[in-house]
Amino acid sequence: MDGFTSSPGEKTFEVKIWSPTEPFSRIWVQVLDRNDGSFVVRYRMYASYTDLHVQVLLQDKNVAQSPYVLKGAVYHEGCDCPEPDGAVWAEQMHCPASFAQIDRDLAAFPEVHLQSMAQEIPHRFGQRHSLCHYTIRDNKVYIKTHGEHVGFRIFMDAILLSLTRKVRLPDLEFFVNLGDWPLEKRRSPEKLHPILSWCGSNDTQDIVMPTYDLTESVLETMGRVSLDMLSVQGNSGPVWARKNSSAIWRGRDSRRERLELVKMARIHPHVLDAAFTNFFFFQHDPDLYGPLVKHMSFFSFFKYKYQINIDGTVAAYRLPYLLVGGSVVLKQDSPYYEHFYSQLRPWQHYIPFKADLSDLLDKIRWARNHDDEARKIALAGQEFARTHLMGDNIFCYYFRLFQEYAKRQVTEPEVREGMELVEQPKDDLFPCYCHHTQLVNSSTVDGAVQLVFTRLLPRRHAQNPMAECSEETVKIPFGEKCLDAVVTIPDEVAQVRSVLLLTHGAGGDMNFRHLVSLAQAVAARGHLCMRFTCKALNLAHRVKAYRAALKYLKSHDRFTITSFFLGGRSMGARAAVSLTRHLEEEGDECVRGVVCVSFPLHPPAQTHTHQQRSEDLRALSQQPLLFISGTADNMCERKLLEKVVQGMQAPTAVRWIEGASHGLAVRGRAEEAVLEEVNTHITDWMCQQALQ
Repeated sequence: MDGFTSSPGEKTFEVKIWSPTEPFSRIWVQVLDRNDGSFVVRYRMYASYTDLHVQVLLQDKNVAQSPYVLKGAVYHEGCDCPEPDGAVWAEQMHCPASFAQIDRDLAAFPEVHLQSMAQEIPHRFGQRHSLCHYTIRDNKVYIKTHGEHVGFRIFMDAILLSLTRKVRLPDLEFFVNLGDWPLEKRRSPEKLHPILSWCGSNDTQDIVMPTYDLTESVLETMGRVSLDMLSVQGNSGPVWARKNSSAIWRGRDSRRERLELVKMARIHPHVLDAAFTNFFFFQHDPDLYGPLVKHMSFFSFFKYKYQINIDGTVAAYRLPYLLVGGSVVLKQDSPYYEHFYSQLRPWQHYIPFKADLSDLLDKIRWARNHDDEARKIALAGQEFARTHLMGDNIFCYYFRLFQEYAKRQVTEPEVREGMELVEQPKDDLFPCYCHHTQLVNSSTVDGAVQLVFTRLLPRRHAQNPMAECSEETVKIPFGEKCLDAVVTIPDEVAQVRSVLLLTHGAGGDMNFRHLVSLAQAVAARGHLCMRFTCKALNLAHRVKAYRAALKYLKSHDRFTITSFFLGGRSMGARAAVSLTRHLEEEGDECVRGVVCVSFPLHPPAQTHTHQQRSEDLRALSQQPLLFISGTADNMCERKLLEKVVQGMQAPTAVRWIEGASHGLAVRGRAEEAVLEEVNTHITDWMCQQALQ
């Protein structure tokens, strides 16, 4: 709350969250006092609700402009209702465009060859280590385990199931190391293999994820875990001036330096309070290390100003909690790292000390003699954790990691022999009803792919209630597999002469609601529309799939098509433009025009990359293009697109949607109104081009 710099009292404010559609809303609300004048309000729903109302009350009166209303459906954690378009979800979550650690880890793997990986990784590591081999296909999770001790798969299963309930992931195939130590050596005599691990090191090349401990604390907050990043903020101990001026550490004997730390504490008890709670790796000598002490509540650590973070078997996974607690962290120099270590800065977010502990006492004394500087470091570390290590950051990191990894796959992921489905948990007591658009899937018969034409009920389009259309699902041959597609057909099929071929953006599929709406609008104006799914994130692969879809339409003798329009949303638009360029260079003049919806001219905040992504645009010389872009699209800066258009040879039109994001969301406007504007621009332009 504005105006406070210290706590006005834990019980000052009351927060109520409820739904007007449910008289008995089952929602647990907790207000956490951060003791700095701010509060965290967290809540956990045990069912899904509509139009949640949030009230902030002071003496039973609404304050801070409450009540707030979360319009529409709000889904509980167990609800399986993924956002079809990954770009839309990432934008809603405010995910960073990239993570430096992900870029660094994946730089060693420009291409991921799934077939050889599936054979070689179990052969190299499966006998002596515990691994999980995962495949995600159609947003379902499949697994095969290798090794004896695979109990920790529950943590990876949990984040994959949770993430696929929230957003549609690209198809993936990957291996996860279930042990503490990273596996793939940087200077391995054998070929490097991509392995995902919870910890990295200077000597290894594993791809690092958030630790299982931090991940579980996100998934189980207000659940079965008591220690999480939000709970710590509500239990950060006394204010700085009243904290104990000793350094504190508790733990087990999982590294030799920990033995030295406890011996040091016995010599300097007024500076350092360190003791063992358990012995497992070394022989316990009470004369050297003192008696074992009882476990200490983690929240009690924050009664002390100085927190010692020292490696265990690998990196000490407690560091996120120590940072967010408001004490200053003294961190050992270490060859091990977690997914966020590269963003930390010594003397800004923590006080470093040498790996052999030789300067630790000096660093503690420095902090005691420079109290203001130490407190500033503590606050900077706390702010870093609040900004980079909360639940939304963890979900975003996993999503971006899977997204970038998928781009490097050169073949389609497979559900391999021996894999089993990891099923979503069932909730018969509080089922959820997903509001995202879902259409009929294609079918298989006796395990063999069958060409399916399934006529659905006629749909009436909002722009033209009298115009009816039907939909048919088809399978498009593509190499040894098939692409799923849906053809939207006007009732006057004999008069159809033009078609719009559409595909989706990265992470989506053909059932993305914007594409469904556009297909119906196109059919309502008398054009055929076929939209298809290709989940690969490699642009060259997407272009090949697009060519296969176009070939299918050309060879289909049911329709007499004279005008072919290619289109797509986001990455799908890039594929449409790239294919058009190839066709033009080959002398194929079948394309009448190209529709680019939310063309991704550059990644968010990386406008300098627009030259590469506009290369195909600048190479076109004949086919007209239409751009539909939002003025608030963080992947297509308006001035840059207008500059690119000025330098293009092909005739080009741009229609700006005022205030629209990359996902074409406009604050204060209904989605249906925005889609109607978009659809009108596209269908009007197509009709003009078809007449020329």
